[in-house]
Amino acid sequence: MRSEIISQEKNVVKIQAQVSQEDFKKSFEAAINELRRRANIKGFRKGKVPRNVLLLHLGKEAIQSEALEKLIPEMLDKIVEDYGLDLIDRPKVEIDEIKDDEPINLTFTFETRPEVELPEIEELEVEKQVVDVNDELVDKAIEEIRASFSEREPVKDRPIKEGDIVEISYSVQVEGSKEQQEPQKTTVEASPNTLRKEFLDALLGKEIGSKVEVELDVPKEKNETEDEGDGNATEKVRYEIEVLAVFEKKLPEIGPELFKKVFGEEVNDEEAFRQKVKEALEARFNEESLEALKEKAVELVCEKSSVELPDTLVERQMEELKNEDMKMVQQRFGKSWEEYVKETNLNEEEYMENLKKYAEKLVKRSLVLEAIADKEGISVDKEDLQREIAKLAQSVNADPERVQQILAQDKERLSNIIGKIRFEKTVNNLMERMKVKEVSAGKNEDEVGEGEAKNDN
Repeated sequence: MRSEIISQEKNVVKIQAQVSQEDFKKSFEAAINELRRRANIKGFRKGKVPRNVLLLHLGKEAIQSEALEKLIPEMLDKIVEDYGLDLIDRPKVEIDEIKDDEPINLTFTFETRPEVELPEIEELEVEKQVVDVNDELVDKAIEEIRASFSEREPVKDRPIKEGDIVEISYSVQVEGSKEQQEPQKTTVEASPNTLRKEFLDALLGKEIGSKVEVELDVPKEKNETEDEGDGNATEKVRYEIEVLAVFEKKLPEIGPELFKKVFGEEVNDEEAFRQKVKEALEARFNEESLEALKEKAVELVCEKSSVELPDTLVERQMEELKNEDMKMVQQRFGKSWEEYVKETNLNEEEYMENLKKYAEKLVKRSLVLEAIADKEGISVDKEDLQREIAKLAQSVNADPERVQQILAQDKERLSNIIGKIRFEKTVNNLMERMKVKEVSAGKNEDEVGEGEAKNDN
């Protein structure tokens, strides 16, 4: 087989390949023999159909097409290998007129991964936020820990006060919507840290059996691909609430019993307990800071990189994103996409514009990180995969060997896991090479989540 590049524009390459008559005749005869075995023609046994009858019955052109179909996969593999093509889509094939005793020309159109112009990674700088865990944050964390281990005592003879746990039944009605939600039960804490002021004001002072209504102007719910510019769009939502039960929290004393519950080991005194809480907070804040730093690093390197995005990849990403939105609408609201668009007056033109912007962002991110991984020779070895499988198995409480067997049968999922590992190794490579500037970041009390100091064990 002879081949040559006949045109190259951006990431689209056209290559003409030529099949000799000798190779084509061999494939033609192989096609006839295979079709003879499969043909079911009246008056002839399978496999015994004469050649001229088969040609008359199926037609010469059909058999020629069958012969080329056998040759094309091998031709494609050789061209991709010879020219070092990194494909992003299935190639297109055009076949010239087939003439007896003449070579056959085929034109393949390949869409390849575009070249990415990367910045000098070592010259880029990102900021890492560092949190000083002071006594105030430790105090707040300890109170959250005590609250998480608190016991509830039913309240019968007084109205709701701040800090109580309230069991309620509620239903939601969106203005303009015909859908009436069935009442649902939940438990809330009557605290400004956990409830909006409107709900807290409505509940404080009420007793078991009381019914209240709260009406709010809330931002219209948007998915991640909708326009962020129209941030003032709101809708009225009315909540009908009934108080079912009220409980008072009884916090545990700060002492050995609490120490052991929290850390699962001996902590002798309050000072040692506070130190361990502080260390746990520092570890948690550092982990959060590191994750934020990695995200900033990826965003910065993408911003400083240049690449022409192939329409094929963007359109494919848009299709995946829209399918995710349609699935979300079906699961959350029990509606078809058409019903959702009609009821919410969704501007589909704006939706598609924003979908495209988000898809372009994801495609560029993927191309840039793959280019870095290729340039740095980042790969996934057996040990990397085994570690990831072990983590996956632990998360679902399964045997690693069983998980490995399942993945061996699910090539797509295995490929996704390998891609995830390579992505993480690439991001770590960025972190090793970028300049990192540490800056102080304050943490207020509200940012210390409940039970932050709990040991993973």
